[in-house]
Amino acid sequence: TETKMMILESLRVNGCQSSKVLAASVGYKGVNNTFRRCLKELMEDGEVEYLHPDSPKDRRQQICLARRSVRAS
Repeated sequence: TETKMMILESLRVNGCQSSKVLAASVGYKGVNNTFRRCLKELMEDGEVEYLHPDSPKDRRQQICLARRSVRAS
């Protein structure tokens, strides 16, 4: 969707961001259900990831573009 593309573009341009800042950067007043759904789908697809995956509720948590690991065949 358009929201997903805007999230990915914001992360490409601005780097890792908190969900609140990321939601504002794509034009929402705050984190809403549409934003959460798009973010969840991007995480499930491996497009984005948490900066601190072991503690998703960390107050310093940020969302980043996924680091793609390159494996030798």
